[in-house]
Amino acid sequence: MRIQPVDLYACRNAQMGTKMENSQNFQEMEYMNKRFLNCYEIIAGILFAAYMVELIKGNRTPGYIAVFCAFLLIPLIVTILVYLKDKNSKMVRYFGLFGYEILYAFVLLTSVSILSFCYILPMIVAISLYQDSKFAIKGGVAAVLVNLTYIAFTSVQNGVASLDIVNYEIQVAVVAMVAGLSILSTKVLERVNNYKVGLIEQDKKKEEAILNQILKTTGTLIEKVSLISAEAKNMSKQGERSKVAIDEIVTGTNDLAGTIQNQLRMTENIGTLTDNMGVVVEEIQDKFTGTKEITETGNRDVEDLLRSSKQSEKASNEVSAAMTSLMRQTHEVNEILEMIENITNQTELLALNASIEAARAGEAGRGFAVVADEIKKLAAQTEEATRQVKGIIDELTCQTNMAEKSVGSLVELNKEQAQLVTQTRTAFEKISRDIVDVNGSVEKQSSNMIQIKDSNKEIIQYVESLSAFSEELLANTENTRELTDDTIEGTRKVSLLLDEVMEEVEVLKTIV
Repeated sequence: MRIQPVDLYACRNAQMGTKMENSQNFQEMEYMNKRFLNCYEIIAGILFAAYMVELIKGNRTPGYIAVFCAFLLIPLIVTILVYLKDKNSKMVRYFGLFGYEILYAFVLLTSVSILSFCYILPMIVAISLYQDSKFAIKGGVAAVLVNLTYIAFTSVQNGVASLDIVNYEIQVAVVAMVAGLSILSTKVLERVNNYKVGLIEQDKKKEEAILNQILKTTGTLIEKVSLISAEAKNMSKQGERSKVAIDEIVTGTNDLAGTIQNQLRMTENIGTLTDNMGVVVEEIQDKFTGTKEITETGNRDVEDLLRSSKQSEKASNEVSAAMTSLMRQTHEVNEILEMIENITNQTELLALNASIEAARAGEAGRGFAVVADEIKKLAAQTEEATRQVKGIIDELTCQTNMAEKSVGSLVELNKEQAQLVTQTRTAFEKISRDIVDVNGSVEKQSSNMIQIKDSNKEIIQYVESLSAFSEELLANTENTRELTDDTIEGTRKVSLLLDEVMEEVEVLKTIV
């Protein structure tokens, strides 16, 4: 529902206030006109009765009474017709007052009693009902003028005696005093009325403010109630969706309970298989323990063989090194022998040159020739010794080469043996490592099987707890579904009540 703005409410309320004020003024005017007519009718009725008595007593003729009744009733009838045409018309007072003034003038001019001037006094009092000082002044002045006119006319027609002057003074004074007092009382009443009107205006403004606040509050209430109604309907829809979701949860919970039971059976089967697997793993561990011991014994034997092979290889290497050193030294001796041979050759050549030079010198070079011959002999001896040493060295070199080949073959055999031993050792080590790894894997598998067994026990406990929880969840879900049904029904009732509140607020809005 669309809520109107507050300023529209205020404008409408102001218009309603103006209409109410005009209606109130019209009602007050109608009331005063009615009461004025009542006074007029009372005065006319009393005068009519009095003159009928005069007619009966013979003091008045029928013709006079007829004229009197015409002056009395025609203005009254005209005033009544004006009132019936428009009960709020201001002309009612004027027709009533001045019509009566005409009757009053007729009575003064035709009356035999000086007290006839008192007939205007009730009308002066009657016009004070309007609480209009201007109208009261007009009525009072008119009454005084009628009396002054009567006095003037009577004085011209009949003359003025001493007693008449006193009566006229009293007559004018009484009419003037009554008119003055009427005017004064009218002003007082008008002021009091204005004060009361001011209070009424203040009360009216307060009432308008209250009405505005009521309208504003009503608008806000309508808006809030609309929002609450929308929220209630939304809650109802959400409750319906929640109910569907809860139904699905119930179905899922039932399925979950069945799945949990299947899981519990499967977990128990896993526990049985785990126990059987543990027995097999223990048997494998026993087999691998025996194999590991055999492998360790073979590995120790290979270690001993490897150490012996290394010692043999070491000795062969030492012999080979010695033979190599011997060959190197033999080679060095050959080089020295070659050097000695070269020196010997050079020495012989020098000795030959010396002999030639000594022969050329003759007797002077004879001693030098002897020395040269000696040197040549030494060179020949050195050459022979060098040749013998070289033969020995060559034989030693040949034997050394043969020994070196034998040692080299032995070294190669030792290397091949060491390599085979190393390969065998590597194979044993690999077998040992594999056995250790497999044994570790088996132990780990055994530990895992134990953990699996323990975990399976925990899983069984968890599954049993989950089964109990699912049953409890199912029960709580059923309770939630019942509460949701109650909530949906409650929101529907709230929505209906809010619709009724909206209708009541609309009625209140129309009344305000």
